[in-house]
Amino acid sequence: YFRNLNSFFKKLEEKFNMPVVIAAHPNGKNYQNYAKQFGKRKVFFDSSCILSRNCTFSLTHHSLSCHYSILFNKFIIFMDLDFLPKAAKNLQKSYSKAINTTILDITNNKEDTPDSMIVNKRLYQNFKNNYICAGDDDILNPYEPLLRYFTS
Repeated sequence: YFRNLNSFFKKLEEKFNMPVVIAAHPNGKNYQNYAKQFGKRKVFFDSSCILSRNCTFSLTHHSLSCHYSILFNKFIIFMDLDFLPKAAKNLQKSYSKAINTTILDITNNKEDTPDSMIVNKRLYQNFKNNYICAGDDDILNPYEPLLRYFTS
């Protein structure tokens, strides 16, 4: 697992000339030396929102944290692996279709990174309206105070 991730991250770092920063899953706190599994990359816990706000694009297998990337209009690359559970693969397909983004099979570097990472703002807004924010204008968007805080 980590060999595939690190190989893919290295490819991204070389292509885009920028470091990959890890927004670690909270369960990683339970494992000794978890951060070392990512090599010398910076690993942060409980920081997905702020990292999403400041990133160029996002990488995930699937996590509800990808909603931060959608809220901040960041392109998302879903990283597939041969051995990911079918449920995760189905979620990747659903999200990818809804926001017109990329799924890459990173098992043994099967696929290259996309050259174009353009966010379809209309589809992102539709996703926000349909799945993240309340549709009724009289109801306060639950993310609005958070967005105001991070964008001010």
